[in-house]
Amino acid sequence: MGIPNSLRAMHGAHKGKMTKGNMFFAELDLLKEEEGFNIGRDYEDPDVIQHIRNLADAYKAGETLPPLTVQVRDGEIYVREGHCRRRGALLARSEGAEISRLPLIESKGDDIDQTMILLTSHDGLKLKPVGRAKIYAKLINMGLTEEEVAKRNKKTVAHVQQYLQVHNMPLKMKDLINKEVVSWSMALDLYKEYGTKAVDILEAQIQDDDEVKPSAKSEDGQGTATNQDVPGTVKAKPKRITRKAIDEATGFRSRLTGGVVKNVTNQLGSIVKSLDAAEDEGDHIVMRISKEEAESIRSLHKTILPGSKSSGKTKHQDKSETTDVDAAQALAQAEEKLKDEGCDFSDRDKCIEVLQQKPLIAAYEAKYIGEGAVA
Repeated sequence: MGIPNSLRAMHGAHKGKMTKGNMFFAELDLLKEEEGFNIGRDYEDPDVIQHIRNLADAYKAGETLPPLTVQVRDGEIYVREGHCRRRGALLARSEGAEISRLPLIESKGDDIDQTMILLTSHDGLKLKPVGRAKIYAKLINMGLTEEEVAKRNKKTVAHVQQYLQVHNMPLKMKDLINKEVVSWSMALDLYKEYGTKAVDILEAQIQDDDEVKPSAKSEDGQGTATNQDVPGTVKAKPKRITRKAIDEATGFRSRLTGGVVKNVTNQLGSIVKSLDAAEDEGDHIVMRISKEEAESIRSLHKTILPGSKSSGKTKHQDKSETTDVDAAQALAQAEEKLKDEGCDFSDRDKCIEVLQQKPLIAAYEAKYIGEGAVA
């Protein structure tokens, strides 16, 4: 009798531990996890720990959860999709729940086919960007091209390339993404912009935020009280770093609204015209501009500077600036959502389908489709 390499063969070899009805069922102890296979999950992540806790509670309550996808190899049943469910079932059993067997679906195919399953898990907890990036990198190392990974995962090539860039970021940046201190798309933009110095910029923002947080006295008046000190509370997530805060800290404003871009373009056009009429004096040229043009340039410079504030603003000016900020935030959210879904920004119908919300669609169309696109 050979080594079992299918659930049918395993059922024949372990009739006391496996049953078969509409599908195969196996005892928990027969289900194994292959070390290093499920690289997309960090089991020390508080979100994952809580997710497994929730699954354990579901099993204890008698709820029916989806079957695990497994592969039989060399007489062992390896979980390919449903690692958290397996761990949740083990936790529930350790707490007294009577869990005899779990339902199984058998997966066929080579190592690449098995790895692709990790991208379509039914455990109910969405892969974090760094985890998805790890899986994409693993598939590339297994011999797939970026185009093949994109096609098999029904994503764009640009989507895959962006996540591979996330995979190559410094560990500290990826840790901040996992902790949701910074979005993966903003972290990627910063990394492209500043290289490894982006780590220092982000850590400086965290330190500044910690310095301004008020401390709460514990009940006995000694020291400080945190969420971890209070029974039954969940540790609060760190404050998310915004692009506006980064721009103010670095003295650079990278997210320009459509109105600002238009003003910059007009001012540059005016300056170029003045250059054409400038007087040549050897190593120097003399350019004349009107007082009105000079004041307009100064005003534009103040607008571009991050966190700039001018005195004597009218209510109309305040409202206009607020509208610009709202538009910039909507554009940032739209771009992040589209990047996350791997959308081609030129595919208007697909982008609108993903964005759904009118403010995000308006911001996207204003920048990438053209003015007047939104009815």
